[in-house]
Amino acid sequence: MNRFAKAIVALAPLGLLAACGESVDPLKVGSKDFIESEVVGYMLADLAEDAGIPVERRIPYGDSAEAFEAIKEGRIDLYLDYNGTGLAYTGQTPSQDGDASLAKVRELYGPLGLNWLDRLGFANDYAIVMRPEAADAQGIGTISDLSRIQGLTLAVDTTFAERPLDGLGPMARRYALDLGDPLAYDVAEGGKDKIMEALLDGRAQAAELYTTDAEIDAYGLKVLKDDLKFFPVYEGAPVVRQDALARFPNLSAAIGRLAGKLSTGEMRRLNAAVTLGGQSAETVALAFLTDKGLLKAPGEGAAGGAPGETVPMALETDDSLSGPAGRAVRAARTAFKDAQLRLDRTPDPLEAVRDGKARLGVTSADDFFTARDGKPAPRGGVEAVGVVGYKLVHLIAEKDGPRGLEGIKRLGVGEAGSSSDRTARLLLAGLGLDGTVEVVPQAQDLAGRAEALAKGDIDALLVMAPQGESDVAGIMGNGRRLLGVEAWTQSPAALRFSFLRPARLAPQTYPGMGDAVDTLSSQMVLIGPVSREGEIGERGPQTTGTKPAQVLPDETITGLREAFGRMELVDPALPQAAMLTTKLHEEATSLVSSPWASLANLFVIVMMVFLFYLLIAEPRVRLQRDVIRGERT
Repeated sequence: MNRFAKAIVALAPLGLLAACGESVDPLKVGSKDFIESEVVGYMLADLAEDAGIPVERRIPYGDSAEAFEAIKEGRIDLYLDYNGTGLAYTGQTPSQDGDASLAKVRELYGPLGLNWLDRLGFANDYAIVMRPEAADAQGIGTISDLSRIQGLTLAVDTTFAERPLDGLGPMARRYALDLGDPLAYDVAEGGKDKIMEALLDGRAQAAELYTTDAEIDAYGLKVLKDDLKFFPVYEGAPVVRQDALARFPNLSAAIGRLAGKLSTGEMRRLNAAVTLGGQSAETVALAFLTDKGLLKAPGEGAAGGAPGETVPMALETDDSLSGPAGRAVRAARTAFKDAQLRLDRTPDPLEAVRDGKARLGVTSADDFFTARDGKPAPRGGVEAVGVVGYKLVHLIAEKDGPRGLEGIKRLGVGEAGSSSDRTARLLLAGLGLDGTVEVVPQAQDLAGRAEALAKGDIDALLVMAPQGESDVAGIMGNGRRLLGVEAWTQSPAALRFSFLRPARLAPQTYPGMGDAVDTLSSQMVLIGPVSREGEIGERGPQTTGTKPAQVLPDETITGLREAFGRMELVDPALPQAAMLTTKLHEEATSLVSSPWASLANLFVIVMMVFLFYLLIAEPRVRLQRDVIRGERT
């Protein structure tokens, strides 16, 4: 073999390795930085992987602009986008014709080396929404109707406030809206929750959402008709680099299996499973593909790994995931990012956490106590790790029913042991009415309890819920009234039961509600097992054999509090995790509460005085004596 042939033989393996390295360059699947895009991104990645394509997940990648630049430059190969958004990127006027929009973006994106594949079946259009009771009271059904409101306040995301073609300003001009200052929030920093809070507490009269947002169904919001057809269509479709299609010839067919499989309602449900249900986007995506038969079930060679640790989280039966409880679930999902949350509904979350049936839970301040001899007795066994929100006492009566607490003989509440049941007993005990008013627990849902009120089976109904709760709004009307509890602040109960604090329901919070109503509030908190020994609390025969509660590490509590994004402190009447107290408080407590520490401090002070005398005072006395003696001699 000559020298040239030997060189070819020697270099052949290197060429083969180079070819192999090029062939296994993975498909880089990305997404924008919101839940819907992440869910679909995981679906696309799973389908590609199921077809034998090596995948690198870059989910989420960034906002719309960052993702668009990334796919143009090859930092990602595939992601979900919307035909209306694609037109806006290229300076075109978005359209309400979905077919024409798709054809146009395919034409415009081709020279960029990008392909738009078939649409997935759902449209994520802009939606202007209102609380249904507010819209009905003002006769508002279209966006045009909003022009009747002077100084209209809209809660929107910051991107919508800035968009020059289909954003807040152009919409206001098209519909001749008299806008006040908008309330704009960054969706990437919890803005969706803030938008909903502003709408529900009345600071905003309407809000901007998307048609696939889970909050629409969760809150029962009214979507106003876009009667002038201002908003373009935003239909979801995969965008992929042409060189990726060339690199993986089976890619188009693999992800094409998802085309037409996702309706707008289905996408809303999947979003809700993440934003309100505590599941991860990856888990929701895999479950959908499995349910639709697009992938084999886990354990049968499907894409994706086995789920990690399961973290049980206890929620009260009546708590809506569209309110504070939902925020707590999302915070927990963030803190336990490598685990799967399992939401367990129970009338008494405190008991579930204390007995080790749940790792953490959401409850309210009233759940920490029980009424005993007219006084609150702590239950123990759990501690607060962060503030979630507030529940308010809603005391509801028919229009011809009692005018106050003194006229109630039978008070309906939720399940035995629930927040409404416990609060009712604490309230009556504090006012000395526990011997005259019968508390009637009812296992049915709120609508069923309202029916019992209508039939006269109970005289009034006590509901614990955040202000503006849609379920409460649903049973108001027909002359029903909210009763005040002004007597509370005029009695010693306000001091003994300090965790039930005076509050006020704002006017027009519910249908037919004219004036403000004085009531009580109870702080909602995320709870974990108590971290201090000896604080167990009440136990019963049903707790025998339960596993010991697993204390939350300090780093997990820190992660939960960061995820809340709330600065409010835990009510001082409640037990809370030791790491939440400040060092100053801990030092002050240790000095006052420990007699040994006090003795030690006293000893140190005495020794310092004694040393001062030996080193300074006593030599000076000697010197003075010597001087006096010298003068005398």
